[in-house]
Amino acid sequence: MLTLQHSRYLGVQGAWRTFQDLVKLRLTGANALACLSGFGLEVALAGSAVSPLCLTGYGLVAMFGTWMQAASASIENHLMEVDTDQLMNRTATRPFIDGRMTLQQGRILSVGLAVGGTCVLGAISPLAAGLGVTNIFLYRGYTFLKRRTSWNTAVGGVVGAVPPIMGVVAGVDVMERYGEPVSHTLSMGIPHHVALAGLLGAKLFVWQFPHFFSIAVTHQDDYRRAGTPTCSWREHAA
Repeated sequence: MLTLQHSRYLGVQGAWRTFQDLVKLRLTGANALACLSGFGLEVALAGSAVSPLCLTGYGLVAMFGTWMQAASASIENHLMEVDTDQLMNRTATRPFIDGRMTLQQGRILSVGLAVGGTCVLGAISPLAAGLGVTNIFLYRGYTFLKRRTSWNTAVGGVVGAVPPIMGVVAGVDVMERYGEPVSHTLSMGIPHHVALAGLLGAKLFVWQFPHFFSIAVTHQDDYRRAGTPTCSWREHAA
């Protein structure tokens, strides 16, 4: 029976809201922008002579492929946490919990996004696409560890650090396709693209910790009820 709660999810706008909730649009959008930033910084620092319009197109392709892979990982996260999501106030209205989408539909969409994103990104950078696939499995590992140890945050930090590195890698591959030099070295003899990838990845890795901890503190009662260990309450558990 249709309830007032579900009525706002009817029609095209309702389907879009459900999709936004399922793929965590703000989070996956941030991942895509991180990839685009890595790509843009790489081609800018390398001083590429390739047409800016052409590079913009490649950058958008890299961003979209990364977003599709991140969206797939997000859906996998939902699928793996159905039993705990229904115990937490902050996740009790997610699409699989309130019946807006079935688990089978979610699995199909997740696989489709993963395959599609890998093909899109692989068209310009097979290595970046491979990093994206690896990150999907890392996100699954993070989700698995959430129920077992508060150290899951470290794995989640790695997941968050990968998208800008994918962007740098995609930028290198695109410039190599056009015969552009990509091996400029810094004063310490480190290739600039290696330093850039390391710097961007490290910055986002470190940022993940206050991000995760703020969520854990704000929703510590939810996490306790679901039996998910976090640093905010585990040490005080009876």
